[in-house]
Amino acid sequence: MDSKSEKNVPPIKRKSSDVRPREYLTPSEVDSLGRAALLSQRNPLRDSALILLCYRHALGVRELIGLKWQDFDFDKKTLTLLRERSSLKTEHLLEADEIALLQSLRKKLPGSDLVFCSERKSALNERSISAIVSQAGRKANIAFPVNPSMLRHSKGHQLAQQGYESETIQAYLGQKTGARSRQYVQDGKAAAISRNIALACSDDVSAATSKIWRQQLQQGKSLTLRVPLSSCNLGPGLDTIGLALNLYVYVTLRLAEDSNVGQSQLITLKGEITKQSKGSDIGDLIYTLLKKLWKSDQNLLGKVRLSITSDIPLGSGMGTAGAAILGAVWAVHMLQGNLLSKAQLLSESCSVEGHLESMAASLLGSFVVCGGGLNGARGAERIVAQTIAWPEDWIQIAVVPSYTLTTPMSRRVLGTRVDLNDAIMNIRNSSSMVAAVVNSDAVAMREVLKDHLHEQPRANLVPALNSLRSELSDAPIIGCVLSGGGPSLMVLTQRQHKDEVLERIRSWETSQARRSSIFDLQVDDQGMTVIQEQTANLES
Repeated sequence: MDSKSEKNVPPIKRKSSDVRPREYLTPSEVDSLGRAALLSQRNPLRDSALILLCYRHALGVRELIGLKWQDFDFDKKTLTLLRERSSLKTEHLLEADEIALLQSLRKKLPGSDLVFCSERKSALNERSISAIVSQAGRKANIAFPVNPSMLRHSKGHQLAQQGYESETIQAYLGQKTGARSRQYVQDGKAAAISRNIALACSDDVSAATSKIWRQQLQQGKSLTLRVPLSSCNLGPGLDTIGLALNLYVYVTLRLAEDSNVGQSQLITLKGEITKQSKGSDIGDLIYTLLKKLWKSDQNLLGKVRLSITSDIPLGSGMGTAGAAILGAVWAVHMLQGNLLSKAQLLSESCSVEGHLESMAASLLGSFVVCGGGLNGARGAERIVAQTIAWPEDWIQIAVVPSYTLTTPMSRRVLGTRVDLNDAIMNIRNSSSMVAAVVNSDAVAMREVLKDHLHEQPRANLVPALNSLRSELSDAPIIGCVLSGGGPSLMVLTQRQHKDEVLERIRSWETSQARRSSIFDLQVDDQGMTVIQEQTANLES
């Protein structure tokens, strides 16, 4: 073959698997892609809006090219699409960030019928859209080449991982056949059979997803929230530090046809939450909350059925009440079509049951550091809650006694004034605790898990605290602290010492007059999560 012929030979197309590990992006990668597009020197608004809409509404390239302003109704917050592949007309809800971005874009290029166009108001072509997305991928430091079709696939995979059936995904993406949506579902199951359906707040899911949830409830299906319990304070971090654990409150929501029922039929409590403590108190509190928030829709209040299950009773110092309230507040707003952001949900839940650090850990997961909140006569300040990854090598062992303490009882033993030196020591230790977690420094953590404000006054109510500390004084632990206000205790150790420490705790427990349950725990890093949608038996 001569040199001229060699020049005319087309290049061999590489397999996709040779170019990138997968044909979709994760939600965090999509977020970084959108942020990178804002760094565009020529059209940051256009490029970031293009990527956001392409992903949120699973748009094909030709659908992006043909998108016109008349397709949007900003008053109704909707986007009407004529799907290219199926010729189906679909209506999608718009989120607030999309509307703000699009309105800013429209002001920049007035007079254009097309949403995405050049500075000369001419239509973009497939090549230019591909260039916009791929350039954003490079700026976002995504390790493989990115193209527009990956954004569409990303939405399909996201819906599948949230547990939606292939027919629902097919309808949302406007696909002509269900082959691709079935593949999304199959891939999702293969990746993680036990994966949770979706995080529960507007930070994580779209209004369209919330609408699907409400529709499924109206069709007789139930929706279950899994809300992790928490251990708070961890010694010096009084009312500031929370740690989410893999013990859970389950809040199951369904709708019934009959609305003429009493309070006892609206809210059902199951598990240990009904024992050893006044489970009816939380039921009464949640019912009062529902009545307040649904005062304009008593018919909906009559139809809702809320089942709350927990194997850790109220008054154990493990955040059971806060977790239940968090789930109930979320359910109230979701049924009204008002899916709150995490900040809004946390703020409203804390106004009902004010343990910020406990609720923040249950909502967000992981190790949580809190600030802001209610500030007496000056009113509410902005709540600040930040998560930090918990060291994988650190193990949590909970000792949960058979008796309980109410929050007022546990608070009553604390003074209204504290010594300045004690306050300074707690500030030092709690700040150092955060640094020890960040650095996975077990040696430092062992030194700073010392409280000067609340644990010793409460030791009279929880005699097991000093007893267990004495038993473990020579054991390879990081620390032994009260969980919340007690009576539960939390022992921290490193993974290689877990079996030895567990054996010591079990031996100690058998010698105690009051029995306790012992839990070998892990940190929950997902927070409050929707875990199942199933057909509900309305007669049960």
